[in-house]
Amino acid sequence: MAGRVLRLVPQLNKESEAALRDRAAALRVRARSGEPLDRLLVETFAVVFEAARRTIGLTPFPSQVMGAAALHRGVVVEMKTGEGKTLTATMPVALNALAGKGVHVVTVNDYLASRDAETMGPIYRFMGLGVAAVTEEMDPDEPTERKQAYAADVTYVTNHELVFDYLRDNLAMSLEEQVLLHRPLHFALVDEVDFLLLDEARTPLIISDPTGDEPGLCLQARDIVARLQPGRHFKVDHRARQVSPTESGWTAMQRAAGVSNLASDSSREWQHALYNALLARAVYERDVDYIVDEDKVVLVDEFTGRISPDKRMADGLHQALEAKEDVEVRPEDRTLAKTSYQNYFRLYPRLAGMTGTAWTAREELVNVYGLQVVVVPTHEPMIRIDHQPVVYRSLEEKHAALVGEIERLHAAGRPVLVGSTSVKESEQLSARLDERSLIHAMLNAKNHRKEAAVIAQAGRSGAVTISTNMAGRGVDIMLGGLPDADRDATACAEDRALVRAAGGLAVLGTGLHESRRIDDQLRGRSGRQGDPGSSRFFLSLDDPIYRQFGETEHRLQTGPEPPLLTRLRARLVAHPPGQPVRDRSVLEALRQLQRKVEVESEAIRKDVLKYDLVIEEQRQQVFAWRVELLGDTRAAATRLDELAASAAEAIVSRHLARERALDADGLTRLREEAAVRFGIDPTEGLADHETAHPDRLVREVERRLDERLAVLRSELGAEELEELARQVLLSIIDARWTDHLGELERVDEGIGLRSYAELDPALEFRREASVLFDDLVECIHLEFLEALLTAQVVEDEVDEESGDPLGWLRESRSRRRALKR
Repeated sequence: MAGRVLRLVPQLNKESEAALRDRAAALRVRARSGEPLDRLLVETFAVVFEAARRTIGLTPFPSQVMGAAALHRGVVVEMKTGEGKTLTATMPVALNALAGKGVHVVTVNDYLASRDAETMGPIYRFMGLGVAAVTEEMDPDEPTERKQAYAADVTYVTNHELVFDYLRDNLAMSLEEQVLLHRPLHFALVDEVDFLLLDEARTPLIISDPTGDEPGLCLQARDIVARLQPGRHFKVDHRARQVSPTESGWTAMQRAAGVSNLASDSSREWQHALYNALLARAVYERDVDYIVDEDKVVLVDEFTGRISPDKRMADGLHQALEAKEDVEVRPEDRTLAKTSYQNYFRLYPRLAGMTGTAWTAREELVNVYGLQVVVVPTHEPMIRIDHQPVVYRSLEEKHAALVGEIERLHAAGRPVLVGSTSVKESEQLSARLDERSLIHAMLNAKNHRKEAAVIAQAGRSGAVTISTNMAGRGVDIMLGGLPDADRDATACAEDRALVRAAGGLAVLGTGLHESRRIDDQLRGRSGRQGDPGSSRFFLSLDDPIYRQFGETEHRLQTGPEPPLLTRLRARLVAHPPGQPVRDRSVLEALRQLQRKVEVESEAIRKDVLKYDLVIEEQRQQVFAWRVELLGDTRAAATRLDELAASAAEAIVSRHLARERALDADGLTRLREEAAVRFGIDPTEGLADHETAHPDRLVREVERRLDERLAVLRSELGAEELEELARQVLLSIIDARWTDHLGELERVDEGIGLRSYAELDPALEFRREASVLFDDLVECIHLEFLEALLTAQVVEDEVDEESGDPLGWLRESRSRRRALKR
C-alpha cells in the first residue's frame, strides 16, 4: 500500500495547486457519498503527502507512509522517538475526516494539542477540512467554543479534556449544553496509547462535588495514628500499598478513640478514618507519591512524573494526606459521573494508536482491546548504545557511582539526562552535584513550569539535566539545544556537531520501573533520527521496586524460600564496597523480578476491567436514558401511564410476605408509603377480603395514580407537563445514579473477601451490581411519580446552596429506607 502511494506522488508533484485542491474536493464528495475509505486511501495519502510538502515544507518518509497505512487499519503503531508520529497521523486522520463525521486526535497535554493543530492545520485546510483544538483554558461552563471545536472535521484534544467533556455531556440538562455528543463518535487516533490503556488502566475519571462533611474525625485520626509505633502497632505491605494494624494497635486506637469496639458497625466511620490515617503515614510518601504546592497536596503521576492538580485520592484518603501535611482539609467528594479511558475509547467504532513502546505489551493490547501492534522501522538506522545495567549493594554506593559517571560524561562534552524515579531522589542527586559545584538543571513536579526552558537546552554540549519521568514519554531533546536569546540557529548547529562527535546524548537511569515500557521511554530520549547516543541504568538493592516487591513474601514468590533481597544481600556480603556487582545471576534475578511485576500488574488491570465492564454496561443504559430525554421533550410525559403501572407493582411487591401474600404489617407499611409518596390510600373503600389480594391492590394503586396524573395534566397543560416531567426525571436519574455509584464503590471495597469463601469475586460483584441496578431503576420510577404528584407543593422551592429549583429532589434516602420492608 505504501508503495502505491509513493508511486503516485511524483504525478501529483507536477499538478498545479488548483488541480490538487480539486482532487481533494472530489475525494470529499466521494467519501460523503458513501464510497468506502479503503478505495480512497492511496489517492488521499498521496494528496496529503504533497500537501505537506507544499504547505509546511515537510516531506513524509516512506516509513511514515507505512505507519499511516497501518493506523488506518485500526492498529497500534510503534514508532521510535523522533520518527515523526505527528506528520504520520495526518494521512489517516485526513482520510477518515473526509466523510464529515469528525476525527479526534488525542494527545497527552494541551501544549501538544495546540501545537499540532497549528502546525498540521495547513495540511488539513488544503484538503478542505476544518481543524481545531480543545484545551483546558476553554471554560466548560461556556460550551460554545468547545462545541465549535468538536464540530470541526479534525479536533486535537487531550485525553483528559476529551473524557471529561464526555462525562459533562452526560450530566447536561439540555442538548444545547452538550459539546461533544452532538454527533456520534467516529474515529480516534490516540497518541501514547499504551500509557492510556495500560498505565492509566486503574485510574478512574471522576466528576464530583464536595459532600460538605467536616474534617474533625480525620484530624483526630491523624493525631491517634501519630502515636503508634511501626512493627509493634501496625505492619506495612509496600507491594499492595496496604497497612495492617496488630492486635496491640487495635487496642491502642480503640482506647484513644474512646470507643468500646472499633470493629463494630457503629464504629465504621472511625475504622475508615483511622485506616486512611495509617495509609497516609506509612505508605504514601511526600515528594514521591505527592508534593505540597502552595499549601495543597498535589498528586504526582507515577508514570509521567508530572503533577495531577485535578486528581484527588478517593474515599477520604486525600483528606488524610492533607491532615498529615497540616494543610487545609477539603471536604470529601461524592461521585457524580465516572468512567475510565479503556471504556471511553471502546465507544469509538474505529480506534488506532501510536506510541514508541508497545511491542512488549502486544499480547495484552490484543487480548484486552483487540488492537494488533505493528512496529514501523526507523527512517535512519538506530545507533544508540544501550549498555548493560550496573548494580550496587546500596543506594549510597549507587548515587556515588552515578555522580562519578555524570562528571566523566560532562567533561567529555556530552549532554547528560539523568532520569530519577521520584522527586525525592532527583533532589538528593541535585544536592550531590551542588556539593561538586557541577552546574545542572532540575526538572520535577515541583518546578514543572520550567519544563519547556529546561528541555530546550538539555541537548547542549556538557549540559546536565536531572529529571523525573517528566523527561520521558513525549519529550524530544534536540542535540545542540534550541535557539534562544543567547544563541542563534548557527551556534546551535555548531554545538550539535560537537555533541554528535562526542557521542550524543547520554541517558542515565537511577533505577528500573515497574514496567519495561517506562524504562524504554527514558532510553528513547537518546538516539533520535539516527543520532548517536547511549543509555545505562544504575541499580541498587535499596531501589523502591525491589523494596516493594522483593522484601516481603507475596504471591509472586512460591515455596518456603526467604525473600529475594535477603538472599541477594547474603550473597554479596563480602563484595567490595563501592564496586559494581559483576555476578550475572544477581542482575538476572532483578530483571526477572521486573518481569514478574509486569505480569502481576497486567493481572490487576484485567481484574479492574472485569469490574469496570459491569459498571460500564449500567452506565451506558443510564446515559442512553438521558439521551432519549434530551432529544425528545415528550419522552418522560408519554411514559407516565407505563410508569404508573410499574410503580404500582413495585410499591405493592416490596411489602409482600414470603408467601406472596399481604399480612397486616405489610398492609400498614403499604398504606404509609403510598400516603407519603403519592398522597393516596389504596385500601380506601375496599373490603378486608379485597385488601388481602396483592393483584387487587396493584390495580387499585394504578387506578388512583392515573386519577392523580389526570388532574395534573389538566392543571398544567401538555406542554408544561412535558417539560416539568423531563427536568424532574433528569434530576432524579442524576441524583440516584450518584447514590448508585457510591453503593458500587462500597461493594467493591469488600468483594475481595468473597474469595475466602471460594467464591469468584468478579461474579459476585456482577450479581450484586445487577441487584442494585434493579433497585436503582425501581427507585427512579417511584421518586419520579412522587415528585410530579407533589410538585405543586414545592414548585417554588429553591435549594439554598445550589440554587437548583429541583434541589429538593436530592434529599437523603434515609426516609425511603425507613419505608422499606
